Amino acid sequence: MFSWMKKLHRTLVHSSSNQQSESDQDIPDKKGEPLSKDIKVNFEKMQDIFANSSDAVIRRFEVGSDVKIGAFIVYIDGLVDREIVQLSLMKPLMVDINPTTVGCKFN
Repeated sequence: MFSWMKKLHRTLVHSSSNQQSESDQDIPDKKGEPLSKDIKVNFEKMQDIFANSSDAVIRRFEVGSDVKIGAFIVYIDGLVDREIVQLSLMKPLMVDINPTTVGCKFN
């Protein structure tokens, strides 16, 4: 299930390093930094990266209805429809999936 996330991450890391513009000079150099196994650490990194962005939206939620696994989503307000994010991404993950592995929670 998460293999596509790893592929997406690799693709984004490689494509972003090839498309760095002058405006990116204000952003700390985070390319190639691996994701942590701890979702709280990853969430904090995203908050740091998008701290000065007024249009970046970072939302925490839990995947699954029985076993809860902590998750978050990052998107740019104005580039996506909030209702589609809620109904097509977050709701199915929160309600329709029942993971069998032990997850982590945000405290």
